[in-house]
Amino acid sequence: MLLVIFSSLYIFGWLFPEPWWSLHFIAFISPLAKAIILFCCGLFLYRFFIPSRRTILDSKIWDYKITWASGLALTYMILMLVFPMIYDFYGDSYRVAPHLNKIPPSIPDGANEAFFDFSLGAWAGQATVFSLVTYVAVFFKLSYKWAFIVFDAFFGGAFVFLWVSFVLKTLKNNVWKIVMVLAGITAPFMLNFFGHTEIYAMLLFMQLWWFTLAFKYLSTEKTSLLIWLFVLLLVCLKVHAINLLLVPGYVILLWKHLKGSSPSWKSAANYILAPIFVIGAILYFFYFEDHIDDRSLRTEAFEYDHLFLPLFSPKPPLDTYDLLSVNHILDYLNAILMWSPIALLVILLISIIKPKKLNWNATAVVFTGTSLILFSSLLFMINPLLSMPIDWDLFSIPSIALLFFSIALVSETEMDLAPKGVINVASVLAMLSIPIVLVHNDQNSLNDRMDTIAVHFYKTYYEGSAKFYDDVLKADPNYEQSRKFRGEEVIRAIAPHSTKLIDYEFGRFLFMQGRYHLRTRKEPKIALDYFERSSKYYELYDVKLLTLEAYFVDRAYDKAYEVSKELITFSYPSEQKAYRASLHCALEAGFYAEAEKIATFYVRNWPEDITVREVYTRLKSKDRVDEIKTLFQRSN
Repeated sequence: MLLVIFSSLYIFGWLFPEPWWSLHFIAFISPLAKAIILFCCGLFLYRFFIPSRRTILDSKIWDYKITWASGLALTYMILMLVFPMIYDFYGDSYRVAPHLNKIPPSIPDGANEAFFDFSLGAWAGQATVFSLVTYVAVFFKLSYKWAFIVFDAFFGGAFVFLWVSFVLKTLKNNVWKIVMVLAGITAPFMLNFFGHTEIYAMLLFMQLWWFTLAFKYLSTEKTSLLIWLFVLLLVCLKVHAINLLLVPGYVILLWKHLKGSSPSWKSAANYILAPIFVIGAILYFFYFEDHIDDRSLRTEAFEYDHLFLPLFSPKPPLDTYDLLSVNHILDYLNAILMWSPIALLVILLISIIKPKKLNWNATAVVFTGTSLILFSSLLFMINPLLSMPIDWDLFSIPSIALLFFSIALVSETEMDLAPKGVINVASVLAMLSIPIVLVHNDQNSLNDRMDTIAVHFYKTYYEGSAKFYDDVLKADPNYEQSRKFRGEEVIRAIAPHSTKLIDYEFGRFLFMQGRYHLRTRKEPKIALDYFERSSKYYELYDVKLLTLEAYFVDRAYDKAYEVSKELITFSYPSEQKAYRASLHCALEAGFYAEAEKIATFYVRNWPEDITVREVYTRLKSKDRVDEIKTLFQRSN
């Protein structure tokens, strides 16, 4: 049954790639890659139905923990160095994108301060990690792009080594060893280690290390390990403030250490989870007041503004995404499937079979389960400011708690429960994760995915979708062809979902396409068509400004002058620039009386402009009036 469920999800992702953005990667890879992956999946499914002697699974080769861990870690590091993302559109990577090709000659100002500073601010962890990447770039004389690739590969290799050695040491059943190793090293969140220009490679490794040390404490109960856990917790907090949610897990370990027994689920719910949820509700409703947030970032926002999704829908066009909307729930389901499909399979399998010897109140189960509930609950509330498909890296943080919760359940049941075929199903899910890396290492595949994401972004989270897609197209080496054909295709895809008069994002999609035709292709008439369509959806000042420019290029100076009067009304892009542009248009159109009025007002307010002063003087004296526009053109 679980095989059918998980297979169906991936089929949905293939057939309906827009809503199922965490499972759709196979839709974008080459036909040959599809055929190879599906063939391998078929082989594993064939073995699922055919009995085997399982001689390999019974072999002692799985006892060589360090050999397996080292070999897989080295293999992954090579893969991470050879197949990094060709371009990174996710999370806050846009902050470092302008600097990626730079090689810093020395440690820049502020890097050391950021590294040694300790703060729980929203950007403090990012500053810490970026300082470390800077050190890598300076020491090895690398560009920032390659410094991130090396940085990610280092932590990726360390992640694989630590996870594999931990699993092989903790579990006894070879079937579960292989399944749980695959659950970690083939999980979709591993994309964070493939050249992602963000903080999550280090964050995920630090969490993994912390949970591994916690499990070691549970098996040895050494007091010194509690001290090291606290120190490591501080390091985790320096990387990201969200690691405050590790504190309740640490409290459970202290509880066990001091009382000799860990809290049951009932105790954990009453004394840990309930108080945290009450405090969270108070902050949500009364401190942040995000339950009625308008969700708009079009005005200035501070560090923790719009932190959580609103409970009630904002006004259109932002009414498509709130805490209980179908769009958000489906997005969050996609995010969960990016954590570890194999770990989810294991948890569902054990929960359905319900082995009699499973102790749900075991310390490891309560400890990891509490952490998983806290991380997943908080992130369900978080506002994905860049849309969840773009902010997927932030929403992958619960992955580590999920892995350790699944391994806690397995360690309780592994000697009594090893269902036939679980390793085959896990192998299929592992194979279906390979396209994630392939898509991000191929320009055409990545283009197709980003087009799909842009449509989903617009239809769901909405705000920022046009700017995101503009950045996507600009990153394509074949920009002109992409803007012309891909841009128009995306506009056609989202047009049925647009709303006139209020739809500023669709208006901006049209505006950006028109700007391309005006400034790159020098096609003012086509550009004017886009600008006219854009104005029907929302009055954007930029559209008016470029409409003026298009009329000017098309030598329709009288129409340009009419638009310039509207810009004066808006004082856009500034009052002075609006009047200067209007003066130029009036001169080109031959409207000298109007030009004189504008020039009179202009020199009275901005007398320092020598060119306009001369224009004004010649207009007043009627001195070679027909040549004045030439003078104005030279000044521009």
